[in-house]
Parts: sequence; structure tokens; C-alpha cells
Amino acid sequence: MTDEGVVGFGGSLKKIEKRIKRITSKNVQYDIIITHSNDLEKVGKLEKTVKEIREVNSVSIWTLPPVIVCTVGKGAVMVTLYPSYESFKI
Repeated sequence: MTDEGVVGFGGSLKKIEKRIKRITSKNVQYDIIITHSNDLEKVGKLEKTVKEIREVNSVSIWTLPPVIVCTVGKGAVMVTLYPSYESFKI
């Protein structure tokens, strides 16, 4: 897939939303980890966006270590989705 690029945080959220819809299932409940480099406002917006797209069981919020912040830049926010253990209980 060719990366179409984005402009700003709003563009990034739209791209993330498209990707989550494409590679995850509506029938699975997810846990998410949001990592950030000192921008809790973006963390909240990202969490809200993910919860609007898929059912979320738990959210963990982690700060990035300084060495990573130097690489990705101040204000970076990332999300990881993985199937919740609760989704697979019988």
C-alpha cells in the first residue's frame, strides 16, 4: 500500500481511523495502549477516536522514554490495539 501522507494531527486521526477499520474486526473487543511524548490532549482525542470505531475493554497510557521522544518528536502519540482476553472467554 502506498502511503498517501497526512497533514497535521487531524489528518493523522483520519488515516488511523481508516486503518483500524480495515485491519480490525467489529466482532472483537480490544485493549489499547496509547504512548505519547507529553501531549495528553492528543492522547484524549486518539482514545476517543478509537473508542468510536471499535469496542474497547481497557486503556493503558504510557509516556515514551526520552530517547524515543528525540527520534519521533515532541507531541507524538501512538496507539496499539490488541484483542482483549475478555473477548475470547467462553
